[in-house]
Amino acid sequence: MHRKSLLRGSLLAAALLGAAALFGAPQRTHAATSTAGIGGMISIGAPSLVAGKILVPVLTTPSADAYSGFNAHLQFDGSLLTADPTGFSSGGLLENTTALPTSCSATIADGGTGIIGSCRLIGPFADVTAGGTLAHIQLTPTGAGGCSKLHLFTLNGPDGGDPTTGTYTINSSGGVPQANTYGADIEIDATTGGPCVPATATPTVTATPTLTPTDTPTATGTATDMPTVTETPSPTETPTPTATDTATDAPTSTATPTQTPTAAATRSDPTNTPPPSSKKTPGADRPPCLTPGGKVSLVVGILRRLGARSGGPRYQDKFDLNHDGIVDWADLTLVINAATCPRGHHRPAGP
Repeated sequence: MHRKSLLRGSLLAAALLGAAALFGAPQRTHAATSTAGIGGMISIGAPSLVAGKILVPVLTTPSADAYSGFNAHLQFDGSLLTADPTGFSSGGLLENTTALPTSCSATIADGGTGIIGSCRLIGPFADVTAGGTLAHIQLTPTGAGGCSKLHLFTLNGPDGGDPTTGTYTINSSGGVPQANTYGADIEIDATTGGPCVPATATPTVTATPTLTPTDTPTATGTATDMPTVTETPSPTETPTPTATDTATDAPTSTATPTQTPTAAATRSDPTNTPPPSSKKTPGADRPPCLTPGGKVSLVVGILRRLGARSGGPRYQDKFDLNHDGIVDWADLTLVINAATCPRGHHRPAGP
């Protein structure tokens, strides 16, 4: 018990030291990029399919302060789309507004799931405040098909981009990034470039058997014979033959069978039953025990990704132990509180 307490204390100390190392000097590791001037809102326009490639426009609204260029970082699903630096070009806003030429360059980023490009005006009086199309970015479908989200990587928060990786307009005075706002992400069909339309299952119509009407026989009434009345001669009179009235059988009447109404055939509409959810229960993947080395590896991995959210480039599911979509102190607590495997137990753990 004492050894377990010491191990837990050591892990907590290592976590705190690691946090201090990673976050103790924000001016060096996570310092916000200084900006000058107020730029417009930068967003993704409606893509179009041109010669088999998806052309994505990057737009801006008018700015409060003049700018002379821009930097754009677009992210996409690399399994469905690819980019090429030669497919990055100016959208014409800079040139058409000033009649000056531009110099542009681009590079592939994010391990093939992003492209970063920049354009600057060449010449004096390179001042633009108008809104319009800053850039055109060509994406090539891989043929896999599906839906891809398009995202502009922001300068500073929430993505934490810097002058190299962020998206921004360049202030004419001083040549530093302007403070911009950003439009929402869009999701496109990775084959046509149009809006994403998720596939829906077609319900199967099953015929309902109908009931066949049947005749139900009813009971019939039968007439009963009337009794026969016979006259008896008196003792003093000579009997004379008398006619005997014999009742005849009344005809038997039979009721006509009646038809029992049958239930009307009904047709039931098919009901789509949603498939069982595959979402993991938070904490369900917590290992029953971890080796000391495995705990240290997980602690370091979580500290390096604190604050990473699902869908972001730094997010990895194996460090989100409670599967709530963010790597945070709760995941670190799960590692520290996990049982330590007994000696001889070779359970793999950590990244």
